[in-house]
Amino acid sequence: MVDAIENRQCIRRHLSLTDGATRLEAADHYAVLRVGDDTLSQTFGPSQRMLLVGAGQLSQSLAELGLAMDYEVIVTDPRERMLAQWDGPRVTLVDGMPDDAVRELADDPHSVIITLTHDPRIDDMALMEALESKAWYVGALGSARTTEKRLERLRALAVPPEAVARLHAPVGIAIGSKTPIEIAISIMAELTQLRRARERAG
Repeated sequence: MVDAIENRQCIRRHLSLTDGATRLEAADHYAVLRVGDDTLSQTFGPSQRMLLVGAGQLSQSLAELGLAMDYEVIVTDPRERMLAQWDGPRVTLVDGMPDDAVRELADDPHSVIITLTHDPRIDDMALMEALESKAWYVGALGSARTTEKRLERLRALAVPPEAVARLHAPVGIAIGSKTPIEIAISIMAELTQLRRARERAG
């Protein structure tokens, strides 16, 4: 079980309520605790990981909420000055290229990736990798107009249509949010809504 969790995989434990025998099996996703007539089944797995691309003020607000909701938060930004002025909660800060960070840190079904820099040179690089990763959620900050231009660029960069269709943009639920904390709340609300729907479906 420990090996599975360390490798960011889920594992399911079945306990016989009649004789106490246990059985382990690999699981594709989390599932709610189930108690049958003679078996209890429980799924164990890694923490949900949130990779934020961009170390600005919105990332700081989103990191606060993510930590409060039990996400493991990682912030990446290729701009050293942005990482140097990070004033948010204590999280892992990663410099370097965003596509490398996506590939190395968030390419699994228990990760979400959100681009927040407003700089196409950074966000698009991350999204090209993220949209074809195993991450269950990929979102990008921006207005409807910015989003349409982003989608055009991704298509021009030969990102497959089915991958482009995975993008949640503009990111978050439309609640009329304006300030960083309001936008962060809208993003966490969307993540919660989709995550619970996945759990029910599983």
